[in-house]
Amino acid sequence: MKRVMAGALTAALATGLAVLGLWAMGGQESARAQGTVNFDIDPEISGNSANILGTVEDCVRVDVPSPAFDGVSDYVIDIVVTGHTQAPTAYDASLVYDSSKVHIAAPGTNPLIKLPGATDSSDALPDSDGTYVANAAYLAGSGTAGNGAIVRVGLDIGGSGVVAFTLNGPPLTAYQSGAGSHTITAGSGILAINQDCPLKWTQVNEDGFGDPNNVGTTPIEVFEGDLYAGTVNFVTGGEIWMGFEVMDGSMGWTQVNIDGFGDSANVGACTGIIFQNMLYVGTWKLAGGGESWRTSDGENWTQVNADGFGDPNNLWAYPSAVLNGYLYTGTENYVTGGEVWRSSDGTTWTQVNADGFGDPNNVWAHGLIGFEGNIYAVTQNDTIGAQVWSSPDGTTWTQVNADGFGDPNNVGIHPIWASSGSLYAGTDNYVTGTEVWRFPEDIATWIQVNVDGFGDPSNFALGGSGKTTGCGCNCNNTVGTWNDVTGGEVWKLSGDSTWTQLNLDGFGDPNNYVVFVSGVCFGGTMYVGTGNDSTGGEIWRRSPPVGGIAELPVDSSDSPGRASEGGGASPPYAAIAGLAAAAAAVALAAGGWYARRRLS
Repeated sequence: MKRVMAGALTAALATGLAVLGLWAMGGQESARAQGTVNFDIDPEISGNSANILGTVEDCVRVDVPSPAFDGVSDYVIDIVVTGHTQAPTAYDASLVYDSSKVHIAAPGTNPLIKLPGATDSSDALPDSDGTYVANAAYLAGSGTAGNGAIVRVGLDIGGSGVVAFTLNGPPLTAYQSGAGSHTITAGSGILAINQDCPLKWTQVNEDGFGDPNNVGTTPIEVFEGDLYAGTVNFVTGGEIWMGFEVMDGSMGWTQVNIDGFGDSANVGACTGIIFQNMLYVGTWKLAGGGESWRTSDGENWTQVNADGFGDPNNLWAYPSAVLNGYLYTGTENYVTGGEVWRSSDGTTWTQVNADGFGDPNNVWAHGLIGFEGNIYAVTQNDTIGAQVWSSPDGTTWTQVNADGFGDPNNVGIHPIWASSGSLYAGTDNYVTGTEVWRFPEDIATWIQVNVDGFGDPSNFALGGSGKTTGCGCNCNNTVGTWNDVTGGEVWKLSGDSTWTQLNLDGFGDPNNYVVFVSGVCFGGTMYVGTGNDSTGGEIWRRSPPVGGIAELPVDSSDSPGRASEGGGASPPYAAIAGLAAAAAAVALAAGGWYARRRLS
């Protein structure tokens, strides 16, 4: 059903539109495009007509009690055009939508708003395959000139949640006037069904800092007034980037280490912590063992451990906790099991656990955190399920959960964090989806506080550095997910079990398969990173709420879905300022891919 101009235009031209003399020119025509026409989505049609536009909204909330597909439209949106909108003779508009939540239906759908009486070759209704192609053409004559609606789209709403509508670019979307074919830009829009629009997020780096081999990004720390982010790069080695705000509100970035700290085997450099006024960063090293590096000025780095702490099988050095004057670092070891090391000065290290806590299947021992005077460590164990271990003194350890929280499919735990008197742990579960468990200090019993995978088993794990305690700017209890299908998601917990999704899946790009939430607050707002093997990892900044619109929660105690139904209507909210890359003025940015994908 994905037709190009061959849909309306070629069919019409074959029977008479060739009198315009346009298509006989073949490829020459595209070289003589007649100005730019901008196609966009307006989820609020008020004030729109063939040659008049009201305010074009980025996102609108609509409340539909008990949504269910019935083949009849419940709401309408517009595809609109602006720019060099001479009277059209033909057009194609290829609209992509989430068919799990909406279908295209009548009444309400009208592909002939600007071309009354034209030949309509649009897809038959109802349309439920995720792409609706509207197209129309005149055999003679032309339509209505001017900025306005070109297609009104009726929506049969069958589910709650955030729906992104995007328009395929040329040649799938096209515009023809008597002057010839036009250059096309294609936009997007969002409909929030039974929930508020997502908060606005802005990308603040160039993908992969300009290098697609930086396959992920994660903020590490704020140090000496600047934001630090790290990357995973399997070609030249992990990188550390320093970000700073510039006058126009964008971010500037400078790389502050040599790729891989001079060794390309150091493929990852995306975990860090401040200890004794110095920034420590650990590396993931494929050969020779992970390294720990530190800096006192943010630019000059010194290695402070022996590779792998003397064991080349310790692939990752993971500095993640400070407690009672010690810096704690965990490792990943697929031979003898993960190890926990600590240092009182950052250079002299002592192992303080038995390898794998006595089980070599506990292949990692990181995600360390101090809570209520104890140090906690979490593991990955593909055999019996992930474990949580606790020590009152850093040397004597006790397991404090049932293996896998009673489910062996919970093979790993990451991240672990503390907030408001409770410890939280997120699991890796490739069967039913990630689980979040809470350990209240007052009752010392683990309680699951989310629906598996937040209602989507494709959310199989959480992304983060495990260092979210004490996050400012209201980012405590905020997590990111791994989702290889629709893209990583950002979720926030309020109360005991009420979760709200804060972003559009993958920030509008399913290639952003994970969102890393590391609890970094910079300039009064939260920063997160993504993993993206296609164009490189991205850094996104959460903007403050606009217009006082609240985040409508999802109560996981009684709903398996992502959005609660009902609630009062909210005014239109321009939420996502475009789903493409950051503005051209933004300088190069950072990377940091957490290496969730297991070693083979």
